[in-house]
Amino acid sequence: DGWVLAGDAMEYRVGRLGPPSIHFTSDMPQARTSIRRLATMRFEALCLTHFPVIRPAADRQVRALVDGWSD
Repeated sequence: DGWVLAGDAMEYRVGRLGPPSIHFTSDMPQARTSIRRLATMRFEALCLTHFPVIRPAADRQVRALVDGWSD
């Protein structure tokens, strides 16, 4: 548990966690790999660069994001 400082790894818009913007990400497959790696961790709060802190149980939201991907 604890805090993850994820920078621009993801976005949190309209109450939903999502991958980073395609406008600012040069390698989306690598971005998804990084998010999948975060999904294996346990943490309480997720800090993103331009969005509010996500908590409690932010790790569950990251896992739900990854679980929703079809690839």
